[in-house]
Amino acid sequence: MKVIREEPLLITSVSVTSNPNVFTSQSLKGTTQLSFPVTTKLRNDGKKLIVEGTLISKGMLADDKTPMYSASCTGRIAYLFDEPLENYEDRRQEIYDQFIKPVYCVLASKLQQLVMSIGLIVTFPLAIPPMENVKRIDSE
Repeated sequence: MKVIREEPLLITSVSVTSNPNVFTSQSLKGTTQLSFPVTTKLRNDGKKLIVEGTLISKGMLADDKTPMYSASCTGRIAYLFDEPLENYEDRRQEIYDQFIKPVYCVLASKLQQLVMSIGLIVTFPLAIPPMENVKRIDSE
């Protein structure tokens, strides 16, 4: 199976909200919680895979009770193959590494820029995205 065409990653949604009460402090320290729910849609003939993911980041102050910000970035990409993608369930790790992880990396970069635009410095792990919410949907 070889990718013959890749539709560009389309950022479909971005949002950020901040807690203005926390910006009165000179030095903000806290933690970032990430989630990355992903849906993959495989066309019935197995020759097109669509990956849709949302990277969600929530910043909490060091007390782990006070929110600093909440931000999300959603994107969608499609891959077209020369032959059907077979044995999807057996190839989950390969699909994750080749098709889902690159989406995470782009969304993480966009989200990092978004959060920095409100005056916070954050970093997200680019190499190891959260993997708990990957769902597959068959489509026509």
